[in-house]
Amino acid sequence: MFRSLLRAIFPSAFVKKTTPNYEYFHLLRSEEESNNTANISVSQEPLFSQIDNLAGQIKDHQEIDYDKLFFDLLFGDDDTQYINKIDPLSDYVADQINDLLLRPQNLISELPVMPASVDAVLTAINNKNFNVNEILNIIAKEPSMAASMIKFANTAKYRRSDVPIVSLKSAFMVMGSQGLLEGVVYVFINNFSPKNTPYFKYFGTKIWQHALQTALISKDLADKSSNIDNASAAYLIGLLRNLGEMIIFDLMVEAFHHVDPSATPSSQTFKALISYHSISLTAAIVSKWNLPPMIIETIKQQENKQLIKSPLATLIEEASFISKLQSLYSYKKVNQEQYELACQQLKNEQVKAYALNVLPVTTE
Repeated sequence: MFRSLLRAIFPSAFVKKTTPNYEYFHLLRSEEESNNTANISVSQEPLFSQIDNLAGQIKDHQEIDYDKLFFDLLFGDDDTQYINKIDPLSDYVADQINDLLLRPQNLISELPVMPASVDAVLTAINNKNFNVNEILNIIAKEPSMAASMIKFANTAKYRRSDVPIVSLKSAFMVMGSQGLLEGVVYVFINNFSPKNTPYFKYFGTKIWQHALQTALISKDLADKSSNIDNASAAYLIGLLRNLGEMIIFDLMVEAFHHVDPSATPSSQTFKALISYHSISLTAAIVSKWNLPPMIIETIKQQENKQLIKSPLATLIEEASFISKLQSLYSYKKVNQEQYELACQQLKNEQVKAYALNVLPVTTE
């Protein structure tokens, strides 16, 4: 997906190396350290050094940092593996990507545009007089999308009889406009889920699971809430919320394959890049896609923890937190007592009760 962009941001000298050019990177690091020593009054602490320091502070703190635990679950706990260890190749690649994420216009231009089927259903949701046949005809022109809609309609969630659903018209009758929206958005966003790379296959799967789980919890919470005016959008926003994480993951893996196929990045680089950029990248993407202003604003409100949020934005944020807790509990990174204690951080009593009642099954 990002091949042309990667060729532009990485010099040709680093393309298609069979082995890491560590000599160059060590020389580069030595030059940087010399420059930093000569200009110590104006030097800035590298992004990933800040993350290392933060990790140390967290260890000394008695409270559990669930976001850090979740990153460790996604990418591995490398605090001891990489502490005081120079990984110049990872630093080099991450620095280039960090600069790109600070100005994401070029990155966003590489992404697929929102397909007509998704745009049509979004428009229909906001128009009480929409034409069903027109929407179904648009979806029918995209065979993979049409097949996915029929598959969704035949799941236990929608199917009400033993007779299989074989047409888009029948699918719409059982799913409704909201179900149709969920289906087309799911299929589209799934294209951005991390691909099966040899080294990070396991981690990439977890990112997609978190995105889908956040969407499902968002929808459940919205359906049960009397304070949400736009419950129909909760699933969509919940799914989109973690889009930035998936794209940064794919970009980082693809960049390493581009620079040096034989090397793998330190997981610390993933944690830093995703922590700093994922939500802002998601907000920039949905703005580019011209999604409804309410969706864009709700996602933007996820960026600032101090900002007064709308009820829907708060619900999406809490759904993401519950999803993280469920994953941590499932993989035995927190016990039941820690899970229940974390649920007390949720401000809404109804949301808190939901989280306590959906304790997942732990994995072996």
